[in-house]
Amino acid sequence: MNVSVELSPPSAQVFVAFRTVCGWGDISVGVAEAALRSSIVNVTCQSESGLIGMGRVVGDGVLYFYL
Repeated sequence: MNVSVELSPPSAQVFVAFRTVCGWGDISVGVAEAALRSSIVNVTCQSESGLIGMGRVVGDGVLYFYL
């Protein structure tokens, strides 16, 4: 399996679907867009079949950062 790692967010629609598949709960596309836009860093892992993993760094931009 070929996997690529990119420093970019998924689309909001893909993020919503990924959350649902992972059991993280349903959110609206608007909430997903706001969450991804507010991230400090987004990392995605893609295979031929689509998104297989992702990470986000969030925080206040000064003292606290969460992965």
